[in-house]
Amino acid sequence: MAGGEDRTAYLRAVEMLRPSGTPLESAVMQFVETRKLLDGASMLEAAKFYIRHYPRHLPTRTVSERWKEKRKRSASLAFPDLCQETGLNRT
Repeated sequence: MAGGEDRTAYLRAVEMLRPSGTPLESAVMQFVETRKLLDGASMLEAAKFYIRHYPRHLPTRTVSERWKEKRKRSASLAFPDLCQETGLNRT
């Protein structure tokens, strides 16, 4: 890159990071370490996988509400399905 292009890229990068409050140097360090850990896999795909498997915002329900949901769901299952879900055998 020529000097002017470097400056423009730097200014854009700093501006994109501004809302997060992360300094450019920290962002680059995290990027480099994450790329090593992911062995070339997409960081965006890794983040999406993490969010799917470790949701941040779970619905808040009481034990009573969870129990009613479980009973309602169990009542709607056919007996073989219920056995499969609970790990019980019919025999």
